[in-house]
Amino acid sequence: VLRLKDPLADSRRIPVSVRAYGEDRMHRLGINRDIVLPVEAIDGTMGHSIVTASLSGALAEALGLDEAFQKDIFEGAFYHDVGRKNVPEHLLNQDDTVTSLPEQDQRMIRVHVEAAPLVLSTMGIHLAPEALLAIESHHERFDGSGYPKALSGEAIPMGGRLIRVASEYDHLTSPRQFRDGWEPTAAIVEMKTSADRGILDPKIVAA
Repeated sequence: VLRLKDPLADSRRIPVSVRAYGEDRMHRLGINRDIVLPVEAIDGTMGHSIVTASLSGALAEALGLDEAFQKDIFEGAFYHDVGRKNVPEHLLNQDDTVTSLPEQDQRMIRVHVEAAPLVLSTMGIHLAPEALLAIESHHERFDGSGYPKALSGEAIPMGGRLIRVASEYDHLTSPRQFRDGWEPTAAIVEMKTSADRGILDPKIVAA
């Protein structure tokens, strides 16, 4: 089983300040980190939610965004993948990229961003509009080639852009069922390349 240890305790890839930020927000907001484990366990992404939330919030703080926004983005980032609960398990637990799958399978995976509010409601979780907007937009790309609305540039909500960058870093540096995790320095170089290609917000990557 992958990543049974506290992912925030991995100082090789998670700065101490980010760990402190995440632990403080989890405590203050009263979030139970185990609530997302059933979704993460399906495809071996254990800890992805807490790491993405901690990085997103820390990035928002570094960019000078206010405390209320940081709270909303932290919560949105923590729950950003809950919609995957409605995606067939066989589509989550495989090593292909989304774009390499048949169009019908791609649509079934992509619907997870729009399914999130319903899944959260069934879990008894109610988020602020800013948090829900961040969840909905976290697969948009800076050049407009993302989904679900093909938004581009600053038309993409800031929360969605933050989560996209934070999620990408965790995805690259974490071990997965089909590969080892990247070294943090290599991951950052790759993310800068992604920013140059129009996938990630270059200002957030530079932060």
